[in-house]
Amino acid sequence: MFCRNCGAEIKNTNFCPNCGAAVNQTRRPIQRSNATANRQQMPIRQENASASAKGKKPIFKRWWFWAIIVFLIIGLASPNSDRSSPATEEEVGNVKTLSFNDTTDVTVRVGETVEDGYSHYVKYTANRRKTVSTEDVEFVSENPEIATINLTKDSYSRLYYEITGISAGETYVYARSTDGSVVSEKVKVSVPVPILVESIELTAENTELAVGQTISPTVIILPENADDKTIIWKSSDESVATVNEDGSIIALGGGTTIVSASSLNGVSSSVEITVDENKHLMKVRVTHPRDDDNNIGDDWSYNVEINGERPTSTVVLSPNEKMTCWARFSEEDNNPDVGEASKTYTVTEEDLLNGFTLSMDLYVKENGGKNSGKAAHFVVTFEFTPIS
Repeated sequence: MFCRNCGAEIKNTNFCPNCGAAVNQTRRPIQRSNATANRQQMPIRQENASASAKGKKPIFKRWWFWAIIVFLIIGLASPNSDRSSPATEEEVGNVKTLSFNDTTDVTVRVGETVEDGYSHYVKYTANRRKTVSTEDVEFVSENPEIATINLTKDSYSRLYYEITGISAGETYVYARSTDGSVVSEKVKVSVPVPILVESIELTAENTELAVGQTISPTVIILPENADDKTIIWKSSDESVATVNEDGSIIALGGGTTIVSASSLNGVSSSVEITVDENKHLMKVRVTHPRDDDNNIGDDWSYNVEINGERPTSTVVLSPNEKMTCWARFSEEDNNPDVGEASKTYTVTEEDLLNGFTLSMDLYVKENGGKNSGKAAHFVVTFEFTPIS
């Protein structure tokens, strides 16, 4: 029998054990006055019993109840959950180990850099990737005012570095991960007190120059084992002459200038240079093409002179100077055939500024054999170009 009021099963009693309604087998059950209040205060197990009595599943057997449970479990297991969890490899960094391939003490002089190609490097192992990036590792000097250490390249699980001496003293260098969790062993770096330049001797064989002329003075630096022999060159009047970083002095215009050589610690020496504006250095080029079709001679010798001297690649000339160009060509055989030519010319100021050429004909006559009387014709040209 079931209660008509709540549907609960009734056995051997006149009142419903669930809602308390009176039971009448022939009439509709009469409810007690406090039936509704009792029903609101029923424990959960009574509601489940009521549901079972009506043919409904208890709450813990309904599908939506289990869906909520599963959703809560997944949410708690999510990486985005606020729950605390052990640190992952991503969180602790990629660098696993760092180690110098050579921990021998290093000695480097002030201004010197120690970098022997592939000799100095730090080995590493990584947590996640096969290699680490420059963002993962940094090189540290405990006193960068004495020596610095810097990455130069990375390759094959190695980070190559260089050490530079800054000032006298001692310090230690090492490598570490950028998050500070991994640190290599330390290497001692010693920077000795530098040996300074004590004296400079500057001499020049020729101190009187022509415009355009270049000389290289001799420099002697003592002591010979000075650490830094860098020389700073200077000309007191660069309109007269300039000086290059290697000490080459170039004459530009008339006048006198003082060329000095100084070391970085202030030791210096100087030489006085005078430039004669009336003398100009000219580049010389001599050509002698043959202009004939006579089959004369197979073995020739060529001699040329300017003012009685064999010219080099340059010559010094002055305005109003009388210059003589001479040439002598010979065809070598048992009875040599010889021809000569010369020309005298007065140099002008315009020639020295713009350059000029001198040309002359030179004939070599055959003095015997079937070609006797025939001549070889050469056009000898002296080309002078100013050097600016």
